[in-house]
Amino acid sequence: MSKLMLFTLCVFVGCSYKPSINYNGLPITIEYKAGTVRSGVDREGNDWQQKMFHHYGHFDDIMGADGEKLDVYVNAGVKSSKLFRITQLNVLTKEFDEYKIMLGFKDKERAKRAYLMHYPDNWEGYGGIEEISFMELING
Repeated sequence: MSKLMLFTLCVFVGCSYKPSINYNGLPITIEYKAGTVRSGVDREGNDWQQKMFHHYGHFDDIMGADGEKLDVYVNAGVKSSKLFRITQLNVLTKEFDEYKIMLGFKDKERAKRAYLMHYPDNWEGYGGIEEISFMELING
């Protein structure tokens, strides 16, 4: 059975299969595929939903600065060797919260726009973007 068929079947019956991809030998679990809806509850107890315009998941073998697996947005189908790291801030304290990696984006501006389109217009958690090397990615 193909991964696409397995994913479709799991969505239908409610299992927790999450597809994976590989970036230069690094496995990435895709938690939300482009076109799906991510949802949760904010710190004030309000429900939220966000349509995903790009795949979103985490590197299986790289821990982020926050002690959790490093999050990544993937622009599927676009070939780009560039890596961008978004600094995300805690919206209440404006202090560092975590990094988000942007894969498959041709330049900083496109990566920044892709990140921001997944958040409200008044999002105050954006703390900057920088291009990083593959070695910086794997070494933290």
